Amino acid sequence: MRFLLLLLVFSPLANLIAQDHPDCDGNRYRSVINAEIDAWPNIKFSEGKTIAGRDRELYLDIYAPKGDQSSSRPMVLLAFGGSFINGKRTDIAWLCEEYAKRGFVAVSMDYRLYDLPLIPFPSAGDMQTVVVKSVVDMNAALQFLLNDAAIANTYGIDTNAVFVGGISSGSIMACHTAMLDDADNLPSYIVNKLRSEGLITDTTSMLGSKSIKGILNFSGALHIGDWYDSSDPPLFSCHDDGDGTVPYKNGYGQVFGQNIVELEGSFVLDSLAKVRGMVSELVTIPNSAGHVSYFTNETQRNEMVQKSAVFMYKLLCSDRAEIRDLDKQKISTSPNPFSHELKFNVDQANNLKIELTDLTGSILMSLDSSNGIFKTDKLCAGIYFLRVVSDNGIKVQKLIKQ
Repeated sequence: MRFLLLLLVFSPLANLIAQDHPDCDGNRYRSVINAEIDAWPNIKFSEGKTIAGRDRELYLDIYAPKGDQSSSRPMVLLAFGGSFINGKRTDIAWLCEEYAKRGFVAVSMDYRLYDLPLIPFPSAGDMQTVVVKSVVDMNAALQFLLNDAAIANTYGIDTNAVFVGGISSGSIMACHTAMLDDADNLPSYIVNKLRSEGLITDTTSMLGSKSIKGILNFSGALHIGDWYDSSDPPLFSCHDDGDGTVPYKNGYGQVFGQNIVELEGSFVLDSLAKVRGMVSELVTIPNSAGHVSYFTNETQRNEMVQKSAVFMYKLLCSDRAEIRDLDKQKISTSPNPFSHELKFNVDQANNLKIELTDLTGSILMSLDSSNGIFKTDKLCAGIYFLRVVSDNGIKVQKLIKQ
């Protein structure tokens, strides 16, 4: 069973590692390449009726590194938070700019919000309808951008490297957009809402119809966690463990302190991913009852942006370019294949850190030393990497655990 799980994990990631994005250079996508950006604001992509029956036009703001010559850049489509009741796309301009500085095309989008009276409080059914409408809107935004890339390619987007994400309600929308598909066991009340908004018809389905490379989940959730299955994209999550607005584990999403609809949060999604051999990374803010508290503190905000950028980088690039540039740095490991322990020695390097990582790039062990031993008896058999971080740069060596 463990060997089967290894195969399930290794097969998709082997392809990711073997097929770098053409612009990968060891720096782009995980580090700032240009502090200045180009922006295309106020681009209409769709329109539709709100839950109150009002006509609403929907717009995008698009950001990219200034003067960038690449015509095939990964895109991250992001949605703002606000409990599906308030908020605007300019609220996350700063987040789009951070990704654009790293080489992405970053897009902030409108979506239809709840606009019925707030007293009495929204019902679970009404809020589910609003979420379904938002999924329609994210699908429409994706289709608009993919259509442009296929014809004019105005924004230099690589349609094979599309990420979606958001903050709070925006992330709930992104998770449902990326994770709902025809294979999910959807209850009839959800199917009826999907049909009423045209996501499912008798002959077609928009569910799972877009190729999404990864999801950025900042304090979001799914209505039913089990909908996140092995056919869905890799997931990066960040969440306060005592969040009272969108549950970290299981609970109710709240509006103005009132329980509205049941949700399963980042911890549940990450746990399911781990059990099913999927790629998932969860950053937990411990002992925190805040909601998206990590974006209110500049240090934590920068850390979460960087962690999420590195997550996307690992889905786009290996470190082969860095390996080629650092051939003079000699690394010896023994034995390889290894079993209960792994010995290493590195020369021609200063301020050294040695990291043992798995296929996803997650650091399993680390030492600040040019030589040493990692005790590896508890690791599963499979492929690992020794990552050397020094003043000379970064070098990676592939290893096999028997």
